[in-house]
Amino acid sequence: MSDSVWHVTVAGQAQGPFTLEEVVARLGHDLGPETLVWNPGLSGWLPVSGVPELAARLQPARPAAPPPPLARPAAAAAPAPAAARPAPSAPRPATAPRPSPRASTDDDSTLNPFKLIGRAFTWRGKFDRGEFAMLWFGGAFLNALFLGLTFAVLVFGGAAIGGPRGAAVGGMILWAVLAIDLLAAVFINIGALVRRLNDLGQPSWWLIGAVIPVLNLALIGYLLFAPGDPDAQIPESFKGV
Repeated sequence: MSDSVWHVTVAGQAQGPFTLEEVVARLGHDLGPETLVWNPGLSGWLPVSGVPELAARLQPARPAAPPPPLARPAAAAAPAPAAARPAPSAPRPATAPRPSPRASTDDDSTLNPFKLIGRAFTWRGKFDRGEFAMLWFGGAFLNALFLGLTFAVLVFGGAAIGGPRGAAVGGMILWAVLAIDLLAAVFINIGALVRRLNDLGQPSWWLIGAVIPVLNLALIGYLLFAPGDPDAQIPESFKGV
């Protein structure tokens, strides 16, 4: 079970994410045995007493001291019958808040292109408009910068060290780097498209439009400007990808 993502409910409001240590530190203060908690490894919202990691760290409450005995009067009059009081109505059970679809993917919103490139290799998450645009354009810029530096080092550096023969060797290495870079770019772009379609609640087969002329421009424009669907669910087939 992951210790890095915990959510709790306080006064019917969801709070989090917290680490396991932060949740344990609040036990006995504003969190009690019946406080609802959630973790990606749990089947749903459960009380603290029903989660072994937290129930084992609950401190038993000290029983209150009994009140001192009262002296019985010599002749106590029979108490008058108390007026019948209506039985208190049972309180409504609190509805446990459902974690947002974004929270269940363990992905925090970020515009760091290096983090986005790493996340693009998995299809189980989502990219909002800003993240998709940053990866699409920022990633292209970083890739162009990388290829330019690689060309300068391998070709010009090889020529400076070994003359024409060094430049030829550097060119051969450059072709190998270009092949690896192309393969990585294909995987990253497919992952970015699938994650953006997950955020929009659209089927992943739409990414076929990315290889069809004219239609690919319309698809990219839609992905860049269309607002995401907060209730969109990630397909079950992508949960482990």
